[in-house]
Amino acid sequence: SLVALADPRSLWLTEADAAEVEERKKLGNEALKAGQIMDACVRYRIALVELRSRARQRSTEEAMVSAMQPLEMLCLNLSMAWLKQHSERRGDAPSSAPASEGDLAVVEQADPLGEAFRCADQALRLCSGRNAKAWFRRACVFQAAQDWRNAERDLDEALRRAPEDKAIAARRREVEEKAKEVAEYWYYARHKELDKGIGELKLGERECLHIVGREDPEPFPRPEDTHFPSHRWAAVALDSARDDSDEGSAVVPGVGTSAVFVPMALWTWEDLLPSCKSLRTMVVENTDLGAGAAEWICKGIRSHRSLEILQLLGAHLGSAGARCIANAMVENRSVVELKLDTCSLRDAGAETLFKALPENSTLLTLSLRDNAITPQGMKKLPSLFGDPDAKSGLSSLDLSANEVGFEGAKLIAEVLSQKGAGLREMILQHCQIDLAGFWRIANELHDDRTLAKLDLTGNPLGKGTRRIWLNTMSQTLRCQVIFSTKPAQDLASRAQRPGAANAPGERFPPPRDWF
Repeated sequence: SLVALADPRSLWLTEADAAEVEERKKLGNEALKAGQIMDACVRYRIALVELRSRARQRSTEEAMVSAMQPLEMLCLNLSMAWLKQHSERRGDAPSSAPASEGDLAVVEQADPLGEAFRCADQALRLCSGRNAKAWFRRACVFQAAQDWRNAERDLDEALRRAPEDKAIAARRREVEEKAKEVAEYWYYARHKELDKGIGELKLGERECLHIVGREDPEPFPRPEDTHFPSHRWAAVALDSARDDSDEGSAVVPGVGTSAVFVPMALWTWEDLLPSCKSLRTMVVENTDLGAGAAEWICKGIRSHRSLEILQLLGAHLGSAGARCIANAMVENRSVVELKLDTCSLRDAGAETLFKALPENSTLLTLSLRDNAITPQGMKKLPSLFGDPDAKSGLSSLDLSANEVGFEGAKLIAEVLSQKGAGLREMILQHCQIDLAGFWRIANELHDDRTLAKLDLTGNPLGKGTRRIWLNTMSQTLRCQVIFSTKPAQDLASRAQRPGAANAPGERFPPPRDWF
């Protein structure tokens, strides 16, 4: 039961339940074809509720089918219905017939564009980004939101998985032209206003730069800004400070400033780090850097001589942004702490980083929490420490909230088996590491290794495993192993965390929640 709680894909349906969910989905399809958009939204939502309420752990006593594919298809269909509802509300499509009165209020109160995004994003998470249709659907949502650069990125991902698809290629060409227009607009029409606010930061004197994403930051965007995405997420600089103590360094948030950073205004990101000659700490939170800004930030990172802490948290970097970071870290010789949490790096991004970091001798702490990394993206991790030519001095690694599982545990055990590895701390919270994976890792914990702390909180390891470890092995080893004291509660709370399910009525999700 703990393993089922830890694995979000461990959902199964009986054949009878699967047939009933499929029948409800067909009713939604028929309503959509008939132009009854609100009715289709309601019927798809009912099908989703039915599926989630009936899905459960697999049983060997009856024939069952995986709930993942029908769940993914329902999310994609519902995303399309919400998109049509968005067009209808804008007046781009004829009004549809009313839905059933009981569920009509839910549909009317919801933000169609935000709901369309949530459903497409959920489909991407369910398929781990492997389905071209899911990338295409989310690109359509970005396009409807006038976020042309992100639409272009998602269509590129779709084309990698379906290179012969002419519809995707045509949409990609259309979006590319719009993205160029937006970049030109922000420079020629708005650069004076943006530069004025940023100039007030006195970047040349700053040791700490803290940028946080916000919806509708003043004075941008304006109602007439048709070149600004309708989800209206930009960022502001805070007057924060770095606090150094015996336990480490932390950023103490300050008050907001008048400096606004718009992801599409690429020149502002290009000049940022070259202007901050004394900068020691840079933190960017909940800001969409992946649509072009990351490339310009990384050009400044390469040769910066005083930057020590770099944290990009919820920055939607993607695999392309990870490649920019990797290239920058090969040349940088000042950064000692790099955090890229919740940046949707995925396997391709993680692999790129693990390939590049053996060339870096100064980085001590690396955090890649919650980036949809699987064992496929971890294959280059052992070479970070085991390659004879590796220069890495990494002492702390955090891979929490990624799908490590048993196969990933084997790779971690391979890392720990290398006497040359200088790791002192490894954090693997909520990584779906089961009993077999734990003992695979535990067999490599020896006192002649440097590892002093291994955090396995939130993994499907029962109280019996913890008790056996504490009463036997832990008394003879220097390495501290941390377990959950209440594993079932920890796993259940993780499964019900905010953003895990659709929340009708909320506005467009922030960048930190984007896959």
